[in-house]
Amino acid sequence: MSQSHFKKNLKTYIECLFYACASSFLFATLVGALLAPAPHFYILAKKGKPFALLSFALSSILTLFIMNNMNAFLIYSVFVGSFLVFVMLQTSKKVLTSQLILQSTGLSLFILSFFLISKVGLNYENIHHGLTTYIQSSQKILNAEPRFLEKLNKNVEIKKMWKQPHEMATGILNQAPSYIIAFSLLFALINILLLRKWSTKLFSKKENLKMWKAPEFMIWVLIVSFLPIIFDKEPFVVIGSNFLRVCLFIYFLQGLSVFSFMFERRKLPFLFQILFLALLSLINIPLPTGEDIFSHILINLPMMIGFCDVWFDFRNRYNNASKRSLL
Repeated sequence: MSQSHFKKNLKTYIECLFYACASSFLFATLVGALLAPAPHFYILAKKGKPFALLSFALSSILTLFIMNNMNAFLIYSVFVGSFLVFVMLQTSKKVLTSQLILQSTGLSLFILSFFLISKVGLNYENIHHGLTTYIQSSQKILNAEPRFLEKLNKNVEIKKMWKQPHEMATGILNQAPSYIIAFSLLFALINILLLRKWSTKLFSKKENLKMWKAPEFMIWVLIVSFLPIIFDKEPFVVIGSNFLRVCLFIYFLQGLSVFSFMFERRKLPFLFQILFLALLSLINIPLPTGEDIFSHILINLPMMIGFCDVWFDFRNRYNNASKRSLL
């Protein structure tokens, strides 16, 4: 590499280092981990593939330095790195859609998760023991807080669960698959939408996310998932509740799509849309699907709207009503 070339791209190298630091620090936080690939996608959109790979390589080293944990480094490298590479491979296609990227990366991340588990050597008994120990140590700290005990005594179900750390660990692990899948879908979706915003030329102009619908077969998966819960058939209740949670999360996304469509037609301010959707998403009704509280499924309005949209097709009805009003 010539000296003149290095000076010409010095600003870009500094930007790569800055966004690499941002990605590593985001990954080190619980909520920010969802946005860990976003800085690399920004470099991909603005500077191109080579600089995006450079940014990722720098952030991998920084992640190992910041977290000082080889497993964290491995998780970051496998998931963020593979996600970035799969998206880069998809961008070489002439027609690119958000759904195409989501499907391909979702499947790839699912396969890589099993690879990662085998490499790290995760074991259910070891995880269960470690989680139980962590819960017990957390209980000792929280039980010393009078305010926490006061709130705990107000909820009989949580108070009963709180006294059984072994059962708490079992409940969390039983429902972990659906939470991991939902987290992975959200992880992929948020970063794809950001890439779409930063580089619209990569995506098909025909794709309209505000008209997005879940695949039709999902309704049958949801109905079948309900059966063991209704008839209380153990251990299928655990399997059914996991499938049900994933299906409802997908219908939650469809509900958000319906609301976005309606907001656009009403020409509401973007900030109002975000705040209103966040409020609707946070107001949840628990649906008990098992004895432990971790098996309960939280239902909100976007979920119910997305589910009802399967039969009522709100957006087409709205469009047809608008056309009739113009006649």
